[in-house]
Amino acid sequence: MIASFFLYGDPAYTEGYGIMGPFKTRPAHLNLTPDEADFNARMSGVRIAVEQLFGLVLNKLAYNAYKYGLRQQSTPVAAFYTVSVLFTNILLAYRLHE
Repeated sequence: MIASFFLYGDPAYTEGYGIMGPFKTRPAHLNLTPDEADFNARMSGVRIAVEQLFGLVLNKLAYNAYKYGLRQQSTPVAAFYTVSVLFTNILLAYRLHE
């Protein structure tokens, strides 16, 4: 059995190899199947949760949102963001165990 994995993206992103978005009605007069509509609803909830976590990282460690502080080729942007995600995860784990 061959497993297929896809990266689920926001509707604004174009679909490509290995990337998918929500099901769309094409042509516009056709309706989604019940399974497609259910999939879209469930994935929308997951996408919102992920977006809220991105916002939490920027809220707790505001340096990542500072456009003058993080510049390509002058600061290690990926390293700063990775460490910020790590610290946010530690903070959330600590709060869960309080």
